[in-house]
Amino acid sequence: SFLGRTNYELNDYPAALRHYQAALDVYIQTSHPMEAARTVALIGQLYQQQGEYTKARANYQKALLAFQKLSDQVNESATLYALGVLELKQNRVDAAKEYLWQSINITENMRRVSTTVDLTAAFSARVHDRYEKYIDCLMRKYRATGSMDFAIEAFRTSESARARSLTELLRATQANLFPGLDPQLVQQEKTLQ
Repeated sequence: SFLGRTNYELNDYPAALRHYQAALDVYIQTSHPMEAARTVALIGQLYQQQGEYTKARANYQKALLAFQKLSDQVNESATLYALGVLELKQNRVDAAKEYLWQSINITENMRRVSTTVDLTAAFSARVHDRYEKYIDCLMRKYRATGSMDFAIEAFRTSESARARSLTELLRATQANLFPGLDPQLVQQEKTLQ
């Protein structure tokens, strides 16, 4: 799998595909469904890069089903995002919008239930691109239809993403928003959090 990724980064797609396929065969034979699904998604990415969108879509959808079956929300969300980007490249805006919205929802739900700052920060870094692509979909719908509903939804989505980023920044830096507050109350709040 790592050889496949290396060859992918070197733009040697035939070698990358050979290594991915070899890894996939091993993962299937040794009953490693998570790794097999990740490899199928990587094969989808390779096909997408080569412009073979039908093969890319088929691999992404196969990986998505496996991630859903395994209850792997991190990879499920990433695969939904990949499908959204793929559909957007083909100007299938409605399908892209749905995939991207699902990706954002799953990512945000994981972020909300996260109890560690590091995990929350990782989700925040990933979700930014998802919001951007989703807003792009909405603006394409606005240009195609002229409906202000899409422009309004795009604006709301943008503001929501900005608010979430600010919240995460404050949470990560543990900024004291109330200077002069009793230090015991501040400590009690931190303990409760």
